[in-house]
Amino acid sequence: MSLAPTDCEDPLAHRYIRVMRLAGRSLADAYLLVHRAPSTDFADDEGTETLVVRLDGGPPRVVASCEGAARDLVVSPSGTVYVAGALDGRHGLHIGTPTGDALRWHRAELPADAARVEGVWALDDHTVFAWGGGSFLRPGDEPTGERARLDPPWCAFFDGHVWRSVPSPGPITAVHGASADTIMAVGRGLVAHWRGDRWNRMEPPGDDTASFVFGAGDTVRAASFQGILWEGTVYGWNRLARGPHAIVGLAHWRGAWIVAAAHTGLLRSVGDTFERVVAAQGVGCLHAGDTLCWSGVSGLVETTDFTTFHELRDTVFERALGGSWWSD
Repeated sequence: MSLAPTDCEDPLAHRYIRVMRLAGRSLADAYLLVHRAPSTDFADDEGTETLVVRLDGGPPRVVASCEGAARDLVVSPSGTVYVAGALDGRHGLHIGTPTGDALRWHRAELPADAARVEGVWALDDHTVFAWGGGSFLRPGDEPTGERARLDPPWCAFFDGHVWRSVPSPGPITAVHGASADTIMAVGRGLVAHWRGDRWNRMEPPGDDTASFVFGAGDTVRAASFQGILWEGTVYGWNRLARGPHAIVGLAHWRGAWIVAAAHTGLLRSVGDTFERVVAAQGVGCLHAGDTLCWSGVSGLVETTDFTTFHELRDTVFERALGGSWWSD
């Protein structure tokens, strides 16, 4: 499937733009998943478009644009871009392989039981996961129970050669790990460890829905939107702390665990306490690369030391993408 860059826009049709995902080394070498819509609720069925945007030191460039709201984006260490969701009305996993300054797109041949693709994560191009389903499941439900049959949770794994179906441990919301031995999946009352060929469900430290997970060394942490922070290893998990409400991101960067809270800013997690390192409102997606990057009310921001900051202003994106910047 080839995704075409955006064409000329109707100047009379006002739109809003919101950054949903940010991935890359820095704001000079990154990709964004952007939703553009005629209203700020960004509803899937109300004219929302997906833009895949390249940041490479110049003005933002749209490298793919499609009708529909794609759900997730990740960039592998090789620079391959994986986009999960509906593009051009086709649900699936869309893969952009770098070819010079462009991306060559194709649609992954997922297993037959793969339905709506909600998420994707890649340790590298030989360890890639895609997942979806399970929207009716509750914490504690078996993934093969009655509610699971209404919207079966599924997971697919790519080993660099072929995609294959693996039994889903439940309704997955996020996957991450620092190495192939420490990959974890989290979700609604769910923690599972990847054993190389299958998921092994672990005892979760609570029934909360973990929306974010990040691995550093042998340690993995997960966080819920409501402010619950978990910590675990392949040997077990525990509830670590209760933080601020509206957590929207989690990362380990330069030796520190960082939590992004929409109405508070960036906080360093130390034991069971939190120290605010950046005061900000409207913080959105968080990404740890060579720099620490996040979205805010007036654009994208990055830092290397929490002392100096570089910002790509909202007006830069408004001119390039044809819409008013929006941050919750």
